[in-house]
Amino acid sequence: MLMLLFCDSETVFISLFSSLLHEGGHLLFMLLFHDFPALVCFGAFGIRIERRGSASLSCKKEAVIALGGVLVNLLLALSGAAVYALFENPFGIKLAAVNGFIGAFNMLPVSLLDFGRFLECMLSQKENAQGYMKAISLLTALAVGAGCVFYNVFFGVNVSLIAVSIYVISAAYEGVK
Repeated sequence: MLMLLFCDSETVFISLFSSLLHEGGHLLFMLLFHDFPALVCFGAFGIRIERRGSASLSCKKEAVIALGGVLVNLLLALSGAAVYALFENPFGIKLAAVNGFIGAFNMLPVSLLDFGRFLECMLSQKENAQGYMKAISLLTALAVGAGCVFYNVFFGVNVSLIAVSIYVISAAYEGVK
C-alpha cells in the first residue's frame, strides 16, 4: 500500500512482479524436492506459503528452499543490470534496484526472513541453536531500527524505511516468541 502511495506505477509493477517471482523461487525448489505447498496466501506483507511435508526434508534442502527466492532476485537484478548496460534502458536500472533491495532485505538474519530460515537450518545441529537465532534476530532488528532513526533524524523522513524497519522489528519479535 505504501508503494502505491509513494512510488510510480512502473516501480510498483516491478516490485509486485519481482515479489511474485521471489516466492516462485521458493515454490520451484519445494517442488523439486517433492515438498508440495498446502496453501499459498496473499496478504498485506506479501505471500505466505504453508507447507505440507517440511519435516521430512534434510537441512540442506530446507536451506536451498529458504534461499530460492533470493536466488531469483539476484538473477533478476543481474538481468536488469545487463538490460541497462546493453540498451541504456532505465527499466533495467529499476529492475536491478528493486530486486537488489528485495534480495538484500530477505538476506537479513531475522527468523521469519529467508536468510534467517537458512541460518536456522545451519545452526540446527548446534547446541542452543534457538538461543543464537533469537539473539541474532534481535540484534539485527535493533541495528535496523537504529539505522532507521539515524537516517530519519539526519537525512529526512523516509516512510518506506520506517515501514521496513517496523516489519523487521515485528518479524524479529515474532521469531523470539
